[in-house]
Amino acid sequence: MKSGFLLIVIVLSLMLYSESHSEINLGFIFGFSTPNNHVNDIYNSSIFHTENGLGKLWRDASSAGYHFGVKARLQMNDNADFLIGIYWHRFMQSDLKLLDTAGGKELTSFSSKQNVIPINVGVSYYLLKSTLSLYITGDLAYNYISSSVDYKGIPIEGVSITPTDSRVGWGIGAGFDLDLGSVAPNLEVKYNIINLIGKVGEEQTKAFLSVSLGFYF
Repeated sequence: MKSGFLLIVIVLSLMLYSESHSEINLGFIFGFSTPNNHVNDIYNSSIFHTENGLGKLWRDASSAGYHFGVKARLQMNDNADFLIGIYWHRFMQSDLKLLDTAGGKELTSFSSKQNVIPINVGVSYYLLKSTLSLYITGDLAYNYISSSVDYKGIPIEGVSITPTDSRVGWGIGAGFDLDLGSVAPNLEVKYNIINLIGKVGEEQTKAFLSVSLGFYF
């Protein structure tokens, strides 16, 4: 949480400074988010201690989702923009089962949905800037990660049904703008790792690919 608070302070400070020094464009973003097979690893561990002994968590493949966001572009020079954004990525239902490690018997089952809310700061560099502008982009993100669990069987005693985490990650991608005067449609593809810093225990790398359509004003 301290990292997130520090990042928010830095973002607000840069916005206040840049407001009087740079051209600002505000964009509204939406699109699809396709996760890897670890985004729905909501407990960051596959082994659980239950009344019946050890259980191993089996997870279905992560489900694709969608996202919405707001991004501000602050012009640094003719070829580069400073970026500030906040998004909400929603990953749809995944089915999970807890199996007895001794015999493989199902102990319980449940479903989960994941939310990832990143606060991003980064830079875009334009390879071509005209009516059709092409760029590459990279950013750092403070990610708030939350999940909701709906049990179909017996709940796991002492295990949260609303697990939350916070991690620092990064993203890299490319896109293009179409300058139509008062509005600039945008298409961007970006690969995001949400837990580069802050992993615990058996936690695996969690990542997703985002394809975004935006409109900048």
